[in-house]
Amino acid sequence: MVDRKCFVEGVSSEDSATIAADAIEKDSYNKYYTIRTRDYIPFGSHVTKRLTITDDKGNVRMDGILKIQPNADNSEVWHLLPIGNYTEVVLATFYYDQESIVKDVTDYYKTAYPKIKKVELRAIYAVEELEPDK
Repeated sequence: MVDRKCFVEGVSSEDSATIAADAIEKDSYNKYYTIRTRDYIPFGSHVTKRLTITDDKGNVRMDGILKIQPNADNSEVWHLLPIGNYTEVVLATFYYDQESIVKDVTDYYKTAYPKIKKVELRAIYAVEELEPDK
């Protein structure tokens, strides 16, 4: 289960509070982030991570393979790709900073708040060891 925080930059305190509450509410159905790791040995050492995001009733909201891009600042960019088609479409993009999964939702608020600089949802999560997918 995740604990959400929202960081907003570039608007007044009142607008920031409104945006944060709205962003958290809109993303509240993303309750659980489950990561499974699988090693593929036949073609060399290759690790694939699968991310499944479910709501509080267990309904799958997003599911895919993570393409992980490391950054110089020790953070990672996670592109969630559809299972079976790893190159065509990115379902979602997240950032991982070793403490939380970050989703940038700034674009959703730029029309209503043109001076906004950043809206980030941070999902603080607990890691659970799970059996790899078969």
